[in-house]
Amino acid sequence: MGQACATQSVMCQMILSENSSLFNSLPVLKDELFRLRKSRYVEEIKKFIVEGARIAGDTALDPVCEQGQESVVSVLLEAGAVVNTVNTPLIQAAGNGHNSVVQVLLESGAVVNKTNKGGWTALLSSAKEGHLDVVTTLLEARADVDMQLSNGTTALELASMWGHLKIVQTLIDFGASVDLVDENGESALTTAANEGSSNVVEFLLDMGASVDLAGHSGWTSLVVAAYYGHVDVMRILLKRGASVDEPQEDGLTALHMVCKGGYYDAVEMLLENGADVDHPDKKGVTALMVAVSNGHVDVIRLLVDKGACLDKQLPVGWTALHPASTEGHADVVALLLDKGANCGDSSLVYAAELGQTEVVRVLLEKGATVDLPGKDGWTSLMMASQNGHTDIVKLLIQSHADVNKQRSKG
Repeated sequence: MGQACATQSVMCQMILSENSSLFNSLPVLKDELFRLRKSRYVEEIKKFIVEGARIAGDTALDPVCEQGQESVVSVLLEAGAVVNTVNTPLIQAAGNGHNSVVQVLLESGAVVNKTNKGGWTALLSSAKEGHLDVVTTLLEARADVDMQLSNGTTALELASMWGHLKIVQTLIDFGASVDLVDENGESALTTAANEGSSNVVEFLLDMGASVDLAGHSGWTSLVVAAYYGHVDVMRILLKRGASVDEPQEDGLTALHMVCKGGYYDAVEMLLENGADVDHPDKKGVTALMVAVSNGHVDVIRLLVDKGACLDKQLPVGWTALHPASTEGHADVVALLLDKGANCGDSSLVYAAELGQTEVVRVLLEKGATVDLPGKDGWTSLMMASQNGHTDIVKLLIQSHADVNKQRSKG
């Protein structure tokens, strides 16, 4: 008997050692704790608990909750383990989906809404990770369904972000506020739209989510879905009455977003739902200009066929032809000119300056005025020569550029 006592004492001392790894010895620990539980050596367990048995700041209860070792958890709790520590065993069990451990901890007095150092609760953690049974257990234990992280994120937003539809449904069944927003003004709906979770989006709308609720930057769910090209989500939002031309803070609309990404089907859908093809942002940029800057030929063709103005100007005088020329999209330049864009501007000068040889070739073939100066009086030949673009110089001379022309004074 004395030898057994010594053995148990040695075991506890081993675990208490700073160099001990609880995870590596977990099977041994489990067996020993059961032996102790059934013997008179419970005091040894209590010593283990009272003295801390800390591994990287954890108590003995923390890692076994994380691992889901229900039987070991029960032994530790019976021996007096503190259930509401700084690292919150309940959160560790909940985040890892160990529902039976969660139930044991709650029955042992775990505070259901206790937060860890990061501000997370068990409900927030389990909602993010998609553990429906744990979420249900916590809600039945009266977890605060609308409790937020420091940035305002709710369990509903987290579940929506990760596409956990059944958890979203459960949270709302327990009274979650569907339009509650975080510090950025984002709601569960905008988050679901961002991730392309069409089933979550549809359910949230069924539950009364505001379809045009915008974040602090003015991004509505439609604009968010458009930015990422989530066509199915966009379709749902439009059917539910989303404002097709609702601008964000800088004036950009959903149409600008899908044109930037080159999402042809989404562009077509927005236009069919009445989007203003020439709606400018606060700087005067249209969807056509955005599509041109990104070289999306099919989208450009669609916009033009739907009536986009080819020669709409920015305050500085630039049209869609300018970004096509400066960024080297020769095929776009050809398309715009074929569709009737005005070639009598300074696009040739900019293309020559930047060394866009193929663009210069197309502009010349389409009738650009070879000696037309830019606003500062420089001609295309002057700019190409100054920047050492020999091939362009040759092209311009072949097109009868005046090699003796002087810079105009404006």
